[in-house]
Amino acid sequence: MDINENNIDTKFSNGYLLGFLLRQLNQITALDFNKDYKDSNHKEAKLNNFVKVQKVLRTLGIKLCPTMASNIILNKSSEIQFVLLKLKSFVEDELNSKFIILLYKLKIVYIR
Repeated sequence: MDINENNIDTKFSNGYLLGFLLRQLNQITALDFNKDYKDSNHKEAKLNNFVKVQKVLRTLGIKLCPTMASNIILNKSSEIQFVLLKLKSFVEDELNSKFIILLYKLKIVYIR
């Protein structure tokens, strides 16, 4: 799948790829992803995908308000890039925390 700055808004506009990313980050089970997410451009599928995505993002501390979701669905104002940056930040913080815990368990002094 080729995603670049010219098509990122379109590729993420139905919410499916955002759900897919959350699945790959183990924030959604495979069963729930396969059952709940549809790779479709029908309005109902898009809305369903974004309702599900919003719930997961909220648990990660990432706000996706209805206006932002609507802008993503309508390919407006590169909102998806903002959401992806927030998700990237969450992943980096989560990995950093896990790494520090691992070092502590191994009794390795971590110097920042």
